[in-house]
Amino acid sequence: MPIPVLLGLPWLASVVGGFIALTVSFFAQYFTKKLLMVGIAVGAAVVFTVAFISGLESLLASFYASAPAELTHAVTLFMPSNGPACVVAIITAHIIKWGYGWSVKILDWKVS
Repeated sequence: MPIPVLLGLPWLASVVGGFIALTVSFFAQYFTKKLLMVGIAVGAAVVFTVAFISGLESLLASFYASAPAELTHAVTLFMPSNGPACVVAIITAHIIKWGYGWSVKILDWKVS
């Protein structure tokens, strides 16, 4: 009697396979949205940081080019070489915090 058993296996396999595919697609869609939002936030932070670092570096380069040599030497005595990058990282963190605060406020307005 193995023939009736073999005839029922493809149907059972298609039902189980369909259920597994549906479950995987649901979780993939849920986690993809979350991962996309985190990726966008991290990408925006990197873009802001790089843009501000390059802007501050060019501002300091123009200052060093136009200022007297004694003044630029005095500035380099108390300002470390990675000083602009540190300042820019702090400014970027404040801007991202401000943007996150506004997004939370907007979500609160939509909910209430």
